[in-house]
Amino acid sequence: MKLVVISDSHGNKSGINKIFESVQFDYLFFLGDGLGDLGNYIYLDNVYAVSGNCDFFSSYPNERIIELAGKKLLITHGNRYGVKGGINNLLEYAHTQGVDIVLFGHTHKQIAEERQGLFVANPGTFKRNSDGESRGLIINIDEDDISIETLIV
Repeated sequence: MKLVVISDSHGNKSGINKIFESVQFDYLFFLGDGLGDLGNYIYLDNVYAVSGNCDFFSSYPNERIIELAGKKLLITHGNRYGVKGGINNLLEYAHTQGVDIVLFGHTHKQIAEERQGLFVANPGTFKRNSDGESRGLIINIDEDDISIETLIV
């Protein structure tokens, strides 16, 4: 199973369009701050989204727990757990929920690592960089393994 994970697009609608035009994936996870950038893609069955602190007036939840391919995922923007100061609060909560994978945004810094027995990833910001590229993560999940790639569009 191939997951595309992006967050904090802050107006980068063209980058999101490029994903849907050129990247093959099973599911896309949007972790907040730019929900409107998804446009009608937000209604697709294979798109999971949460709101962030900049998604004013959104009715979308700030977090969701989803089960896919035998894995339980917590997806959140992360601001409610103070992730800019560290992810310990988020990890403590994740353990109480019995999840395998934690996906969060908010910090604009990309990470993908195993921590406290959980696979933890933040795709960083999906805003265009000085080279005109937008970055996120691709997470490949099979029965026994989770691998990561950087998504560049």
